[in-house]
Amino acid sequence: MIMKPFSSSSRSRERFLEAILQSAIEYAIISMDLDGLVTTWNEGTRRILGWDEAEIIGKPAAVIFTEEDLQAGILQREMSAALGEGHGND
Repeated sequence: MIMKPFSSSSRSRERFLEAILQSAIEYAIISMDLDGLVTTWNEGTRRILGWDEAEIIGKPAAVIFTEEDLQAGILQREMSAALGEGHGND
């Protein structure tokens, strides 16, 4: 993998977006990769679901859904919505 160093403006923007993400404590904001593994987990998600970020990063997002939701295809719908619209609602 090749990584380009961030410009100072890119680093500032990244820190700014991270601050927004972590300050949204009344909303669960989760991101995952295309394999469905959790990549970010904000403070709001910790408060709502109870897991610390260190417990969930790299784990399948499926663990936060009930078996009924998984069987109903809700995770797949959420992932499709996130890819198509930029976010899922559930």
